[in-house]
Amino acid sequence: VVQDKDRQIEVWRALAEGRQEMIDIQQTQLDLLMGTARTTERVLDAVSEAARANRGGGGRAALAEAPDE
Repeated sequence: VVQDKDRQIEVWRALAEGRQEMIDIQQTQLDLLMGTARTTERVLDAVSEAARANRGGGGRAALAEAPDE
């Protein structure tokens, strides 16, 4: 009976460790997605600014001045 309980504890421990690994992987994926979203937002802002400036002929200059990251 004690051995069965010990095995059960080990199974639960392994499951908990596996879940934690999955959570860590998902957190990494979310961090990457958030970084992509921030980059996309900066690109869209730069394109919008360039489009506004292009009305006055300065679109290329506005894109050239956009921060690189």
